[in-house]
Amino acid sequence: MIEIKGDIFINKDGEGFFGEGRYKLLKLIDKYGSISKAAKEMKMSYKAAWDHIQSINNLAEEPVVYTRTGGKDGGQTVLTPYGKRLLKHYEHIQEEYQKFLELLKEEELESLYFIKRLDMKLSARNQLLGKVSSVERGQAVSEVVISIRNGATVKSVITTEAVDSLDLKPGKDVVAIIKSSDVMLGVGEEVEKLPLSVRNILKGTVKQVVESDVNSMVKVDIGAELTISSVITTESLKELGIKEGSSVYVIIKASNVMIYVI
Repeated sequence: MIEIKGDIFINKDGEGFFGEGRYKLLKLIDKYGSISKAAKEMKMSYKAAWDHIQSINNLAEEPVVYTRTGGKDGGQTVLTPYGKRLLKHYEHIQEEYQKFLELLKEEELESLYFIKRLDMKLSARNQLLGKVSSVERGQAVSEVVISIRNGATVKSVITTEAVDSLDLKPGKDVVAIIKSSDVMLGVGEEVEKLPLSVRNILKGTVKQVVESDVNSMVKVDIGAELTISSVITTESLKELGIKEGSSVYVIIKASNVMIYVI
């Protein structure tokens, strides 16, 4: 008998895996072509709906939801062909769970792995699916270069012992994990002149700013429907003049990039 354990929830406390909420949210987005309308019907905030979409798009091998900006009640939001296939796979799993496990096909197995990534119980806000492109080994620490979907790379510096323990090598599928509090933001061409010790500098466009009294959340689109969230002080936000639509640089120290092996 096949059992699915760990972070893949086929059935947990009588509820379907992948979270009924995310499934319904995607179905409603497909129906209305609008995040705000889908969120309203789900009785959730626009921000909560957007957070789910960000997580889905960041962890998928291809974009699941495609958005064009135009304000909270404007723009266009559609499911990609990949996203529509994901919904169909999920529906099939619900209806034919046991049969599905017995007759699992390669394409459907990929969907299970994808849903596992969605439900990873990690505290980090930023999770980027990628593939190891190179490993530069050192005696104590090593640098791992991860290629992500937008064509950019993310570098991680971890112990060589961890490289061996995780069996990291070119071609391996991994998730780069970065806490939002470890993501710095910069503006202006001077950012490109930062010291070489700052190994990760990604250019993007501010997609959303959520201000509060002390700290603010800034979500940056780095291309290919990938979003990175940064928590910075509201004072810094105003000093840098960051607002929706601004061009910014996402700056991440390699030592702050953790690696999760799929």
